Amino acid sequence: MARYQLKDKCLFVDATDLDGNRLPPEIPNAHVLDQRGPQAKVLKLNDTAGFIARFIVMGVDTDTVAEIVSSEYAISTTNAAAEVQSVYSLLKDFVQARTYKRGHEKPGTVPKAEPTSGQYGLDFSVNWFGGGGVSKVPL
Repeated sequence: MARYQLKDKCLFVDATDLDGNRLPPEIPNAHVLDQRGPQAKVLKLNDTAGFIARFIVMGVDTDTVAEIVSSEYAISTTNAAAEVQSVYSLLKDFVQARTYKRGHEKPGTVPKAEPTSGQYGLDFSVNWFGGGGVSKVPL
């Protein structure tokens, strides 16, 4: 159950329209751009690797990514897990373990708001005398 995110100054680029055509057409592959050094590096990915990489860099659990790949390409979960691992090995220089910026609070530790009484009461009763006794209309 590993989750990853891109490192700072790394960018995953892959855009398609609703018909699956690449946008812009001049960029035929998904790729990862690394601008951490003085010289930018580009990792080009084929369609399948781009499909898998998209989920990895979004932070989806790698076990879940393997299930998604298994479902999409009709292969066994074992083979899909191997594919996910091979794509991760390509991306390992560009990704890091996912971190969460918000602290976790246990349920119930947040103080509850004091109940307030409003000026108007809520009435959820229904009109039992509606059209022939079958339909109910709010009052």
